Amino acid sequence: MRLVYQSIVDPDYGDCERACIATLFDLELEDVPNFILFGRDWGLEYQRFLNSIGYVFQGSAGLQRHKDTINKVGDYLNGFYESVNGYYKVSVPSKTFPGQTHAVIIDESGLVVHDPNPNEAWKGINVVETGELVVVNIIEKIGE
Repeated sequence: MRLVYQSIVDPDYGDCERACIATLFDLELEDVPNFILFGRDWGLEYQRFLNSIGYVFQGSAGLQRHKDTINKVGDYLNGFYESVNGYYKVSVPSKTFPGQTHAVIIDESGLVVHDPNPNEAWKGINVVETGELVVVNIIEKIGE
């Protein structure tokens, strides 16, 4: 996995989502749309883009309410959804912009393996153990 960092660090128009998708699929940042620029239609563009590379967005799982009952994200989702090569794109509270969320990449244990913000404030933190995992995006290969 080649780490891609966001080029826009902004509470309203940042491209952390874009950088995480580029990282998950070994793409250049410029090859992934900045979904936030599509406004209310960002989800349609997100799905269209993932479909174009052979994946589908199956929705989101809010795991924060289950923080006391899960040890690993992979165990919680096992049997329902697949990871992308052992990794998940998730949302956590922003450490840069209070009141905002931020996209990062975690492994199946919940450890942040990539924070696309150049400050890397989340890197190395297990968001399952801290209870700070907000949402897991379920991205699967088409046909699986």
